[in-house]
Amino acid sequence: MINYLDIENNIVIIEGKYVDPSTTTHEQILYSKLAVLEFCGWIEESLDQILKDYLIPRVSAPNQTYVDKNIIKKNSGFEYERYTRRMFCSVLGIKNLEIVETTLNGYGGQITTLESMLSSYTTIRNNAAHNSTPVGTTLIFNAPSIVLSHFRSIKPIISDLETTVSCLP
Repeated sequence: MINYLDIENNIVIIEGKYVDPSTTTHEQILYSKLAVLEFCGWIEESLDQILKDYLIPRVSAPNQTYVDKNIIKKNSGFEYERYTRRMFCSVLGIKNLEIVETTLNGYGGQITTLESMLSSYTTIRNNAAHNSTPVGTTLIFNAPSIVLSHFRSIKPIISDLETTVSCLP
């Protein structure tokens, strides 16, 4: 089961530090970067957890370990077409993935929204993860309040994804 509470609390804490009047501009950049990395880490962990939870009642422990080691842990990103869809297809099978995508798109185009959000945050996350932040830097990341807003908009989609996958045969 996905933990939605800790990530929201973490981003709220980061936002509090970000808006504190004693926080310097450089520290605000660091807090923004931290919020992005926390959020993206949560997305990756959540997608992995959905698949692990799917496997538990359906396949033997050795096959769960195999999938975790050779498919889930080898996945190195969350951009929808390139990583997420491929990983879900490998674990669920194409027919089940088709059911998931059809179901979620029936809920107001959730797959399209998820795909857009993952694509956007792939770029933001890579920029945050692959650049240092020396004093005087001009790197710009989403403010923690924006990250929190994006979390709150993707949370129901991830929840529906989790529910839909858990109902598969």
